[in-house]
Amino acid sequence: MKKSLYLAGSEYDFNDAEQFVNFIVSQNTTPETMKNQYAGMELVFENNKLSKAIYYEDKQISKRDRTLNAQFLGIPYLEIAVNKIRRFVANPQGLHQLCGELPADFQLPEHNAVVPFQYLGFIDNNDENFSWLPFKIHLTFPIYLNIGDLFMDYSNPAKPEIINLDDVNKEHSSYEQDLKPDSVIVFEALKGDFIEDLSYYDETGNGTAWTGMPSFFQTPHIPKCPKSGKTMRFLCQLVGGPKIARANVVAKEEFYQKDYDKLNFWSDGHLYIFIEPESKVLCGYIRN
Repeated sequence: MKKSLYLAGSEYDFNDAEQFVNFIVSQNTTPETMKNQYAGMELVFENNKLSKAIYYEDKQISKRDRTLNAQFLGIPYLEIAVNKIRRFVANPQGLHQLCGELPADFQLPEHNAVVPFQYLGFIDNNDENFSWLPFKIHLTFPIYLNIGDLFMDYSNPAKPEIINLDDVNKEHSSYEQDLKPDSVIVFEALKGDFIEDLSYYDETGNGTAWTGMPSFFQTPHIPKCPKSGKTMRFLCQLVGGPKIARANVVAKEEFYQKDYDKLNFWSDGHLYIFIEPESKVLCGYIRN
């Protein structure tokens, strides 16, 4: 008896069985969604054990068997949830928001980093697709800091605390020639909803944010919560979009001005955000 799991993406760690299983759980989706991606995999299970992988490229135009690490073969079939892409679509009456002014009822975390944190909006758990969240999540991140994983404790959702504060305070920035800790960069507020789709991007190839399932373009990184030790759950992925609303920053070199004029992550990167809802810990990191 054969069964299949369909994965959006194919970039996984070939040397780590645990991360491979995490990737399956994270990227398991419908055949239609998988075949709509530039790259995807079909995992074939015979007698409930993984026997091979079929690699799809360029929306199923190219299809070939893919060699799996021997330690992955024989993994039992997983009865797991099917993930679906939910793409952010602008809507003035939407439940969610990208960027905007810092709300009066939310405080940025305390730190001594060389650059400021930016307020990046919120995800509202009144949306039934986010009913698993413990509360409305206000998003913030120092998008101009060359930081890896940033862990924040949201036990007080109005004032998160940085867990790996020493890492944040000692990290440098590629924008230090322009930015100071008290620099101000606020992006325009964009209200919207997360709508189910087969693609992360709209028909023009553009996207601002999505949820439901991450799109990895390097080796996937699914963090573990430093408080509970549990694998964290994907919350959202931000790409950019909103333009500058106000700032007191002028680039000394014209090349860098574009990075202040519109929300972006190290020019061409994405911000990945994960959460462990029981411990109320968020993790954010940028990849480009």
